[in-house]
Amino acid sequence: MAPPPSPRRPRLSSARRGLTLVEVVVALAIFLFGVVALLNFFPLKVRTGADASILTEAVFLAQQKAQEVRRDNAPDSLFFVWMRGLTDPAPAGGIPFPQNPDLRYAFCGRSVLDPFDSPGVPEDDFSVPRIIILSPTQARSPSGVVYELRFEN
Repeated sequence: MAPPPSPRRPRLSSARRGLTLVEVVVALAIFLFGVVALLNFFPLKVRTGADASILTEAVFLAQQKAQEVRRDNAPDSLFFVWMRGLTDPAPAGGIPFPQNPDLRYAFCGRSVLDPFDSPGVPEDDFSVPRIIILSPTQARSPSGVVYELRFEN
């Protein structure tokens, strides 16, 4: 009786034992293309995160300043009358917040972000007091406005 055949793999030719140089270069090029594409998204993500952080702080500071103004002034006071009449943010350049000197606030009676009074759109109505948050370094608009808070009548 003959011994059972041993379970051997068939021998591969020397050309099929590994990857060729062309295959390695193509795989490496595909990998590097993917890595470079991913790395291009990181600066955008960091910038978007910084913008969101500045906007969040601007909203908080505007609401805080609005509460302070409401606390110290009645809606029919001279301060609100003065704000309603402003056509440009005053004081010019804004007043720095103690919490963040990069952000400044000013008052205005019309929208700086939307300077035209469109009928039926209350956000851009004239003669409505607003707190304008400005930042010369972190501005999202050419006028330096980061946020605008409108007082309700």
